[in-house]
Amino acid sequence: MARKKATFGTMATCNVRYVIAILNTDNTFKYVTKVQVVPHKYCEWNNGEKAFFFESCDYAEDVCFGLNANGTGAFVVEVPDYFDDCNFKNKE
Repeated sequence: MARKKATFGTMATCNVRYVIAILNTDNTFKYVTKVQVVPHKYCEWNNGEKAFFFESCDYAEDVCFGLNANGTGAFVVEVPDYFDDCNFKNKE
């Protein structure tokens, strides 16, 4: 279940999901598109695919920590439900 979070300056709430952005050397970023746990733990960020949305902030932060510990710069981005999912797509 997605966490309810207050929006800016109001008492209204919205559902929040999370994506992981990968930093590139040319100051651009890509979104993680796939997270695989079995048989090996790995992430993919393929061109032309939509981002993988995490419902849990803790799980997204754990995956992000693993990427950073292995030398891949990454950060977690909060995505309110009023943002369109197609905005989080890796460019070709």
